[in-house]
Amino acid sequence: MLYDELGNMKTAIAGYGDIPFHLTQVTKFAFGSLFDLNEPIFTGTSIKYAFFINWISGFLLKIIGNLRIALHLPAILLSIGSTIFTFLIYKKLLRKEWAALLAILIFFLGSGFGAYTYISDYLIGGSPTEFVNFLVDNNISTVTRWDAEYPQQNIAWGAPLSVGLLHQRAFFLGYFLFSLFFWLLLKFKETKDKRIFYALIGILGLSPLAHYHSFLAMGFTAVLFALFHWYRGNKELFKKTVLILIFAAILSMPQVLYLVIGKDNIVSGDNSFIQPRIGWMADSSIGSVKYPSENPSLFEESTAYKKFLWINFGVILPMFVIAAFWGLRKRIKHENIKLFILGGILFFMLVQLFKFQPWDYDNNKLLLYFQFFAAPVLIFFFMYLIQLWKKVGLALLIIFFVLAIHSGVVDIIPRALVPIERIPTVFNTDAIEMATFVRQNIPEDAQIMTGSTHLNLVSSLAGRPSLVGYPGWLWTKGVDYSPRENDLKTFYTNPDRADILKKYNVQYILLDSQVIYDWKADKSAFDARFKKIHGDGNLVLYKVMGL
Repeated sequence: MLYDELGNMKTAIAGYGDIPFHLTQVTKFAFGSLFDLNEPIFTGTSIKYAFFINWISGFLLKIIGNLRIALHLPAILLSIGSTIFTFLIYKKLLRKEWAALLAILIFFLGSGFGAYTYISDYLIGGSPTEFVNFLVDNNISTVTRWDAEYPQQNIAWGAPLSVGLLHQRAFFLGYFLFSLFFWLLLKFKETKDKRIFYALIGILGLSPLAHYHSFLAMGFTAVLFALFHWYRGNKELFKKTVLILIFAAILSMPQVLYLVIGKDNIVSGDNSFIQPRIGWMADSSIGSVKYPSENPSLFEESTAYKKFLWINFGVILPMFVIAAFWGLRKRIKHENIKLFILGGILFFMLVQLFKFQPWDYDNNKLLLYFQFFAAPVLIFFFMYLIQLWKKVGLALLIIFFVLAIHSGVVDIIPRALVPIERIPTVFNTDAIEMATFVRQNIPEDAQIMTGSTHLNLVSSLAGRPSLVGYPGWLWTKGVDYSPRENDLKTFYTNPDRADILKKYNVQYILLDSQVIYDWKADKSAFDARFKKIHGDGNLVLYKVMGL
């Protein structure tokens, strides 16, 4: 998020949908109470989201008064911290700094063949400058494609740097906690320090409100760690890890219950959060696997899905399968390599067998942990090949490295070079000025009626709750928003419906472009019935009188 020279608030396309959502929580905590957990995008409910990084930003905004710093500083510091811990973990496993750095690059930038078409069509035969200009001019993303037609396949998995760390805001805190947790877990194996024991309990036990997927990843990793060392005969470490899991479960239970109580789609229904199924993105949805017909044969299904995996994961997945088969069969003195192999297998198979989010695409956050474990295993395997056949092994490593990161690197180019004037505006100066007026002049407990656009200045900038936020956000939270949204649509179409105003105790009404163009609100009808107190044109705030 940034501002242009005119004062308009802008954000990269990757954050166009997410940043306004996170702002609803940041401004809510900043301009209200830090201990008020009411949901800012659906008045009358509580926040059912891992909100803690937004709480931190809200706290900073309350202190320093600068939204941009408050929003970005925690993310920057957490990114630096998690990268350091990742390097320390990989160096401990690989024992060489250059190998650890290569593994980090594979982890952050490793992806499939999303860039292949662009490279073959626009780079081969053209100049690098023309290729870069093409990427920037067309805002090319190589890590998502949701409109493929069979036999082409959609791309729903990309480099973790793009998929998770650039626009999945809660993942900044979640991945930092995971990397710290895993680093301490490896140290605990060596030292049995009680301070590390308590720290592991605290990190795991307090993480549900930080990031849902990272909490799951830490829990599954700790279970794997315990079972791995039980199998290897280290019963003491097994027992202590089980104790960590038990105490952390007790500590986390109130947070988990808070997040799930009131949701009716946690374990049942087509849109449930926990649902068994075979194959990530195999069921029809946005970005899912493309089949040759509506009722494909088993052979056609498997063929299409294999191509989907190949396009999405590229050389990383087949090479990991080879490295895992080699590593589990071979006697390797460094036992942690087998732990990493099992970790990669565990997280890949979890995502293939279970859906942990209503929209299957969102489960790619757990696939980031597959790549976390897979990256150093791959480098370790190539180090072994280099020891056997130095030149051949080195050549194979270079080829693999280029193929593994080329899509991730290409994806970063337009993100880094796009000029500010071409970055989408989320809130212009009129919206920012209106939000300031609302914050300074409208009582905090006054209900303001708005549309359900995701660019809602009342909830994102003024820190005030909305009756109905963006339906895409509410759907993923399991909120039955339709009856309330229908009431709002009815009222904006027919402002004589005072019963709807009374039903929701509305004191103020905001007219904006969404309700005018999408919900067909007649501005002249609102001008005649309500007192205009601020704004003009397609952005007007009215006060309800006489109810």
